[in-house]
Amino acid sequence: MWSRYRSLGLKYGMVDPARQEDKLETYGKVRELMERFTRYHGSLGCTDLMDCNLSTPEGLEHAQTQHLADNICPPLVEDAVRILEELL
Repeated sequence: MWSRYRSLGLKYGMVDPARQEDKLETYGKVRELMERFTRYHGSLGCTDLMDCNLSTPEGLEHAQTQHLADNICPPLVEDAVRILEELL
């Protein structure tokens, strides 16, 4: 998701430090992206989205043997990109 946040920052980001409203607009867009994604998928976190704790050896092994990244992540990335495109 971080690359999507950066994209919003590039378009709406603060160019002039005196224009705090630009910064606030960017924060608002990032917040909207996060809220919409969470509304569609219930979470932003990989542990929740994959129903697997990747920070444990057992969770990582489960994710690898079940090919969770190949099966779960692509549609999530597509949704994040779609939302981003709507916001840009």
